[in-house]
Amino acid sequence: MVRLPPWPLVAPIPVAHPIQAILLDGVGTLFRVRDSVGAIYRAVAVRSRPAITAAELDAAFHAEMAAAGPMAFPGLTPDHLREMEIQWWYDRVYRTFARLDLPLDFATYRTEIYEPFRGAAWELYPESRATLLALRDRGLTVAVVSNFDSRLPDVLTALGIGGLIDHPIYASRHGVAKPNPRLFEIALAACGVTADHAIHVGDDLTGDVAGARAAGIQPILLSRDHHRLPSVDLAVIDRLDQLLPRLDRG
Repeated sequence: MVRLPPWPLVAPIPVAHPIQAILLDGVGTLFRVRDSVGAIYRAVAVRSRPAITAAELDAAFHAEMAAAGPMAFPGLTPDHLREMEIQWWYDRVYRTFARLDLPLDFATYRTEIYEPFRGAAWELYPESRATLLALRDRGLTVAVVSNFDSRLPDVLTALGIGGLIDHPIYASRHGVAKPNPRLFEIALAACGVTADHAIHVGDDLTGDVAGARAAGIQPILLSRDHHRLPSVDLAVIDRLDQLLPRLDRG
């Protein structure tokens, strides 16, 4: 009698992981402002009002951004796009200063506020780089999907993670901003995957969670303040690296 070995004669075919691409928000997910926006603005503002605080400038900035429309400019040449981005941000920062009766000239804004946000003003969250390396080791395609501008690739490079991001997708270039599902669809096309093979991770319920769901993508909310929402159908993590065991579980 022929005894068969206790293992299959034909090796099983490995099953591809259902998730093939990870889409990540930028600010608040991968990286953050070093110190605060208000602290950076204060370095300029104290020349006019030494007693101004970073907290006052932060509050004025957030009020201005809440009232602003999206930074999305369809159909522009790269040079015209950069000009529009610079002007859009000057309007936001000028109005932030104006809310506190502070002056701001364009040259100072351009050199001391706009350009630092191309690199030096940002820092990675502690676990971001290791998480990106782990995603690469798993063979996943990674895109950043952000309501940012054409400085995004420079920011990623300055932070040392440019080579770990396959596709930086930002609103100003494509003329559409989150939560519009179109920006997510552009990211899916760049990654070469369908919505059911992607996960989006971000820190905003509207832009990231609602936007991803509208595009048919599974969202994961990154809530760094450890706040757990009572939604039974929303995955929530406290740190970006908590994404990894979820992927390993399939």
